[in-house]
Amino acid sequence: MTEQPKTSRTAPHTSSPAQTRAPHRGTLLHTLRRKRKLRANLAQLLFVIVGVSVGLAVPKITAGPTVEAVAVKTLLFGLSAAVIPFVGIVFSLLFLVVQFGNTALTPRLNLFRDDPLVWRSFGYFMGVFVGCAVAGLAIGSDQTVSVLVPIVALTAALGILVVFRSLQFAGFRSIQFAPTLRDIAERGRAIIDALYPEPFDEHAAGEDPVPPVTSQVRWPHHNSILQQIDLPALMVAAERSDSVVELTIAVGDVLREGAVVAQIRSTENRPSDDAILASLTAGLERTFDQDPRFAFRLLVDIALRALSPAINDQTTGVQVIDGIDGLLATLEMRDLDVGFVGAADGTLRVVLTLPSWEEYLALAIDEISLSACAIPTVLARIDRMLSDLAADAPEARRPAIERRRRQPGAERSAAEVPVPATT
Repeated sequence: MTEQPKTSRTAPHTSSPAQTRAPHRGTLLHTLRRKRKLRANLAQLLFVIVGVSVGLAVPKITAGPTVEAVAVKTLLFGLSAAVIPFVGIVFSLLFLVVQFGNTALTPRLNLFRDDPLVWRSFGYFMGVFVGCAVAGLAIGSDQTVSVLVPIVALTAALGILVVFRSLQFAGFRSIQFAPTLRDIAERGRAIIDALYPEPFDEHAAGEDPVPPVTSQVRWPHHNSILQQIDLPALMVAAERSDSVVELTIAVGDVLREGAVVAQIRSTENRPSDDAILASLTAGLERTFDQDPRFAFRLLVDIALRALSPAINDQTTGVQVIDGIDGLLATLEMRDLDVGFVGAADGTLRVVLTLPSWEEYLALAIDEISLSACAIPTVLARIDRMLSDLAADAPEARRPAIERRRRQPGAERSAAEVPVPATT
């Protein structure tokens, strides 16, 4: 049995028994849904609101011993004034960390930049700044205030140091290769586990044809990247019109202006274009949210940069292949044919474009093999990876692996240069 790619732009097919799609339906509906993240500016606004509230409330506390208000006001305004230059210094250093990662690894790496810690820490700093300033003003002409006021202010200042320490360690970790490689592999593994939860079945049911294409939906906006698919919304649109919606692009692909993004397969009705387009989230760059290829793309980019003549870091190239090996070893044992999504009654409603095993192999191996055609150490590691994959892979997936083992350059194998035992 030879596995066929599942990204063909020809008329799709679907497994005829409804139960063959049932195990994937709930998982896909949970995985492929729009994930709304709390915007950075909204999170920072919440910190400022909390700071104002605390700054107004704390000076009104009358419990406990008291201290002179003049000294407390001096402390509060001093802390408030010190936060601004501190924030400038901290985030100037963080910008250098991001720049280093873009230069040394790949400009598509956004793990540290998108880390919620970065933006929430800025919000916390602003909350402390506003809170101290408001508290100092709220004291007004009072002669004494509760000792809790300076205690709360100093505690907030110590919190700044704790947050800065967390930022510092996160920044150091993001410029170290091994932790970055681990983070990329873990994010890739997470989406693979979510998207392909079932083991590969070589004896899957056959496929039946679906209705022909009756109309198309084109992308009306400027070029962008497909970041997310809201599958539940897409299912609702298909069910209401009693049609099959086939997406012709995958998450991570470019949404080209005027290009076909979906094909409607129906005998009578069809969903509106707005309903289809509303289920697609576009942006300027790829993200890990629903893109199982993004981790491979980042790892390959890092390997290509390491193996370039300007850098020629063979050990880094081998270490990247270790990470790719782990992801491919997971994928080869999973059922990748999850793109045909049925309703609760088993009726096919949505056809997704997802990468096939052949496409994953091509993305993960071909560019590195070409770049390393004169680097025996890396070729030896690739050969060992392909040998291990071929030994464990289901029969249907071995031909794609064996073709790469027979490619020119792969014949220069581990006999010439030993692969490092550990990286």
